[in-house]
Amino acid sequence: ATLIVFSDFQCPFCKAFAKIVDSVHASHPSVRIVERSFPLTSIHPRAFDAAVAAGCAARVGRYWEMRRSLFADQALLEAGAWASIARTSGIADTVAFNRCMQGRQSVEQIITDTLQASELKLHATPTVIVNGLMFARPPDYKTLVRELRRREADHDASGQL
Repeated sequence: ATLIVFSDFQCPFCKAFAKIVDSVHASHPSVRIVERSFPLTSIHPRAFDAAVAAGCAARVGRYWEMRRSLFADQALLEAGAWASIARTSGIADTVAFNRCMQGRQSVEQIITDTLQASELKLHATPTVIVNGLMFARPPDYKTLVRELRRREADHDASGQL
């Protein structure tokens, strides 16, 4: 089963849903989790930069650690304390990280994610999709796991992966 989440690092609802995603990952490691950046910059002015930071962290294999750091202390995000957040995320080379941030090397992926969100007519975060089924609102843990299992069973029965 595949879980896709369109998220914004300044969104308080995304922060809450991230805990559910982490629980799903811990209890169901076979679930493929795909996170897409959908910074709602009209209401979250640091969301785009936070998505850039997550992309820079991904380049050095520290996406999940950066994600946890960004959601854990949104005050640092508000302050734009990118080097501090990078260190908290286990990124040793903060000079290279800052270069990545300034070079905006992950902007292309953010634009691609945002265009995909637009094609799907998304307007809010987090938006959750399980094997093509888009939830009207973010599900709780129990509902999400039930749907992941159901979708996984449907794919197993059809012989598709």
